[in-house]
Amino acid sequence: MTEAAKADTPVRSGRTRDSLQQVPTEKIVGGYRSGVESHYWRARFVEHGVQAHDIRPKGKKALDTPHGPRAGARSPGHAGAHMVARAALEIEAALPTIAEPHLTRWAAEIERRGS
Repeated sequence: MTEAAKADTPVRSGRTRDSLQQVPTEKIVGGYRSGVESHYWRARFVEHGVQAHDIRPKGKKALDTPHGPRAGARSPGHAGAHMVARAALEIEAALPTIAEPHLTRWAAEIERRGS
């Protein structure tokens, strides 16, 4: 799942993509839990998107921009890339194929024990 999420992550610097890491699989009541996580502050904005918003300087008079200092700026926002959500959907769709050999082996073992 992590590799699928990384493959779907838009890349400028690569920091968001490289920050994605596998959540260790853990046994929970009723099954198992795992997934993908990132502690990089921008990752959530790439995943979920950002609404248009004003940007104001904090603790100084102007923002540093590529075009010189500005009193403020307007971000147009952007749609989310939903890379982790898409990776989860891919795994969910593939789960029957992934699980089938294990379930077949488990079922055969149960039947062997019962006879």
